[in-house]
Amino acid sequence: MRITIEYCRTRLPGTMLAVIDRVRCDAVSQAAARSIALVLAASRSMPQTPDLVRILDEDGTEFFRGAIDTPRET
Repeated sequence: MRITIEYCRTRLPGTMLAVIDRVRCDAVSQAAARSIALVLAASRSMPQTPDLVRILDEDGTEFFRGAIDTPRET
């Protein structure tokens, strides 16, 4: 399946998200998509550290949203 992974920063609880990176790729299942999203979160260079990941199917429907804990640079 074709998926879109969005890495986001949350602003205030219940408000809009700031998308800081977006990746389109293929995954064999929703579980594989979650694994891909977490691996990429730790390995991609982004302008800010994301604290949330969203995964969308090819129609743009969100099927996963979760907090991520990526190491922060010191």
